[in-house]
Amino acid sequence: MQGDHHGDHHIVIVDGLTVRHRHLVDVLKSARGISVHSRSLDELTGNKSDQDEDSLPVDVIVLLADATTPHQDIAATIRAAGLTQPLLVLSDETETHDDEADEIIRLPVQIGFLLGRIRAHISMYESSEEATLTLGAYVLRSGLRQLILPDGSAVKLTEKEMNILRFLHRANGQSVSREVLLAEIWGYNSQISTHTLETHIYRLRQKSEGGTEHMPLETPLLVTDAGGYRLVI
Repeated sequence: MQGDHHGDHHIVIVDGLTVRHRHLVDVLKSARGISVHSRSLDELTGNKSDQDEDSLPVDVIVLLADATTPHQDIAATIRAAGLTQPLLVLSDETETHDDEADEIIRLPVQIGFLLGRIRAHISMYESSEEATLTLGAYVLRSGLRQLILPDGSAVKLTEKEMNILRFLHRANGQSVSREVLLAEIWGYNSQISTHTLETHIYRLRQKSEGGTEHMPLETPLLVTDAGGYRLVI
């Protein structure tokens, strides 16, 4: 299943119950690099970043508007639940607006165009100051390049350290091999050795789990598995 691939971005389609919703989910599932999920509004708004084992990473929310419920009301509910991820509304209406949506895309739409807009919004969001990811007891503020520790203090991360954490987050608690991390973070043609990765992991652990002399942190951020690493989420 595509959703099992490490590093996939998670796209949530709100209320995938109609034939049109199911068709959209099926078509998007064929794209590489994304994992597509269908959630009701209640499931989505109850899936805020927490430590529930059933929680689902959300990178982009896609709302397929219909005539029964105004998409403005649904979008407002999503934002009121604290979900700040990019929200794209797909609508048949020729003239529509939504203050809570990041973009309204007119239907019908070519899937290639939609995927391009989804990826563009992911890129913009990950570099924004409001972007946050919950990593177990930690919070990553991507735009500020900060990791908030369980005691509330913040440490500054390098670009590579931040990219490592974001990639591991998309694995949703599964172990990622050193080879995959090297390829994704440094590039498939890179000659960087595993020692470089291990050095970055070591520094991440120093920053995140070292605490202070008087108050060491006992909550791990990531652990080493056979041949790879995973987040404790």
